[in-house]
Amino acid sequence: MFSEKLLSILQTLSKVERNRFRKYLLSPYLNDQPDLILLFDAADKALRDGSFTQLERQQVWQKLYPNKPYNDAQLRRLASDLNQLILRFLSDEARSQNPLVEALDLQRLLEKPELKKHLAGIERNINRLLNEVPGQSPEYYLARFQLHHNIFIRAAKTIATSGYAEKLWSADVHLEYFYLTQKLKYYVSWLLFSRFEQLKKR
Repeated sequence: MFSEKLLSILQTLSKVERNRFRKYLLSPYLNDQPDLILLFDAADKALRDGSFTQLERQQVWQKLYPNKPYNDAQLRRLASDLNQLILRFLSDEARSQNPLVEALDLQRLLEKPELKKHLAGIERNINRLLNEVPGQSPEYYLARFQLHHNIFIRAAKTIATSGYAEKLWSADVHLEYFYLTQKLKYYVSWLLFSRFEQLKKR
């Protein structure tokens, strides 16, 4: 069989996701190995027609390099590289579906004096996104902490920064809120588990 590791991750992708991943592979910025597109196409076709488990390494090699002698090390490296790109694709897809995570990442990246207006816009966007979050879960307080932590780190570059103590307090209090809400969530889960165990013993 060609690559169980590659098969296992490709099988988790829907046809739509595999189509999106192929477009991802076509970007020279993300993938500078054209052979990976050929490898993906061979694996994708085998998945679609149900013959992936019968796909042998030599068969795959022939599809990629019909006029070259088989090189197991090179094929393994290509499969590993394709697997890594799939993981990166999944990470990028998850991030793109969470605008708050993207905005918090941008907040850290835009901390340059010449980008103050961009940073201010991103921080307004983060606050808007947080205000749209239904309820106040541990994740909500974690995002609030990350926002204020980033602001504090920026201020911490000089203790003389205006509002330094206030920025420190904001980061600290939102960390405390996150800790307490997460701790409560774990405690409730423990109580439910304990109750379940007691019922099993009856």
